[in-house]
Amino acid sequence: MISTVDAITRNGATPVFVDIDPETYLIDASKIEAKISNKTRAIIPVHLYGHCADMKPIMEIAEKT
Repeated sequence: MISTVDAITRNGATPVFVDIDPETYLIDASKIEAKISNKTRAIIPVHLYGHCADMKPIMEIAEKT
């Protein structure tokens, strides 16, 4: 979603994209950890088309890092 990327870049950060689940078009939580680096400061899932991203695994990853 372009508005999410715009908010990130306007704050001086660089977005790093994670592939989607082709069935839901939402972030594929199983691919997040591979994109995390020592520069990572946030994970911003986008809820789309009235559907929520699977927040349980996303929060588990966020709490570990």
